[in-house]
Formats: sequence, structure tokens, C-alpha cells
Amino acid sequence: MLIIICFLVGIMLLLAGVKIMLNGLEDITKFFHISSLVTGLTVIAFGTSIPELFISLKAFYSGYNDIVIFTTVGSNIINILLILGLLSFVKPLKITNSVIKNVLPLSIISTLLFCILSLDDVFTPYKNNLITKSDALVLILFFMIYIYYMATLIKSRKEEKVFENENLKSANSLFYSIFVTILGFAMIFVGSIFIVDMAHKMASIITLKFLSLSVIALVTSMPELITCFYFLKNNNEDLVIGDILGSNIFNICITIALPVIIMGNLNVNALTVVDIVNLVISSLILFLFAPIKQNLSKSEGIIMIIIFMIYYSFVLWEGLGI
Repeated sequence: MLIIICFLVGIMLLLAGVKIMLNGLEDITKFFHISSLVTGLTVIAFGTSIPELFISLKAFYSGYNDIVIFTTVGSNIINILLILGLLSFVKPLKITNSVIKNVLPLSIISTLLFCILSLDDVFTPYKNNLITKSDALVLILFFMIYIYYMATLIKSRKEEKVFENENLKSANSLFYSIFVTILGFAMIFVGSIFIVDMAHKMASIITLKFLSLSVIALVTSMPELITCFYFLKNNNEDLVIGDILGSNIFNICITIALPVIIMGNLNVNALTVVDIVNLVISSLILFLFAPIKQNLSKSEGIIMIIIFMIYYSFVLWEGLGI
């Protein structure tokens, strides 16, 4: 019971920390007059991925490779199949031609790049599947290319109305905003420690893979869900897709790569063909749906939710041994 309570405390600290951190970051971007789209595609997208990064760093340091890999994989699958599926079920999501041409391909490339780098035994039989430091450097290089590309894209289209922010003035001082942001980071850090340590203690009852893919991945995806519902309510549908795709790219290129650069190789042998296939499907499904009508309809949202439920039924069956 104490373990469960500590786990729940970690979750509450994590979610509260994200909310506080994002409020601070938003005020900082307003202080420096950074547009809403830049904020959505970069600051908010990456900010909502900070929980995955902190949990990944803590888990890697503690030697729990399964938590590192499956939290990231699970979060990316949940972000697209569940969150975008639910949002498009509530209200059809428009996807601009610019997002389809410029952002979506980068998300797909990052996913395929991760899969290729992970599957060492496909290219060299009997070799362990590892994300090495050289692999991590490739992922970080790709992330830098993504940032440069997005900066160039935003600069070239700065005259468009969607790139304007009508409420750039923050009610708080810069010092207060920085303090709030640091406080949020600290709460996320402490919450991550609780979650990782308690998850390992619960591993005697349920596998780390199941906990990471379901509970931890779902918890770390809650900031994306809350943020995207806020964007949808305010008719900023471009920011919904941008937040999800930006978060997924950050998860793969930074949440996986940064701990490897700092602490050494990551063993990913626990990834199965089913996990890889679903990760790829979640990445490709937007590419299959979006160009047809340039939106995600309710029926397409239902398809995404069904795929999610099928995969997680397998995860439940594997994790509980039923």
C-alpha cells in the first residue's frame, strides 16, 4: 500500500510540476515576444516531453532499461493513436498542407531512424540490440536538423496570421516566471524519482514493460493531452498536431539519446516485433489519413483508437500473463 501511495504521489508531483513549468515557460516566451506557433511547436512541445526525459534519466541511472525504452515508445504511441484519436473523435482536426509536407515527414523519419538503429541483429545476426553513443549522436544530429529546419520554416512564413500571438504580454515579471519554471522542473524531477523507484518495487507483481508502456507512458502523455485539448478549445488545431509531432521527435531524439550520451549504451532487446510495428504504424497513420482530406475525421479517430486498444490488449495479455 505504501508503494502505491508513493507512486501516486510521484504522479501528482509530475503532473503538477508540468503545469507549473509550462505556465512559467509561456510567460517567458511572452516576455521575449515569441509567437504562439513558435511556442507551440518548440517550447510547449518539448516542455510536455520533459517528464519522459527526467524519468528516462532516472531509470537509466538506476539500471532499469525497460522503463527507459518502453516509456518513450509507449508515450509516442499514446500521443498519436490515443490522444489524436480522442481529439479527432471529439472534433475533426484540420491538418494544413504545410504540416503534411514539412513536419509530418520529419516525425516519420525520426521513428524509422530509431527503429533502424535499434535493430542491430537484423543487420548483424546474434548481435545485441543496442542504442550506442554513435547511434545517439545520429539522433541528436537529426534533432538539430529538425530545429534548424523549423526555425527556417517559421522565419520564411512569419507574415502569416497563424504565426502571430495576439496576447504576448505577460502579467508576471521575468524573475517570477523563471522561478516558477525552475520550481516546475524540480517537482518533475522529484516526481520522476518516486515513479521510477516505486515502479521497480512493483515489478514483482507486474512487469516493468507493462508498467512503462501503460501507466508511466500514459501519465507522461497527460501534459500533451491537456495541452492539446486547450489548443483545440481555442481553435489552434495546427498547434495540436505540432505539439504531438514535436513531442514525439523530442522523445526519440533527446529522451532516448541524451541518457545514452551521458551514461553509455542502452540495451533494447526487450523491444518485440509487435512493439516496433505499432510504433511505426502510429507514425505512418497520419501520413495515410492526412493527405486525403487534410483532416482527421471522427471515423479515422475511431480507427486509431481501435488500433491502440488492440495493441494494449496484447500488452495487457503479455504483462499479466493471461
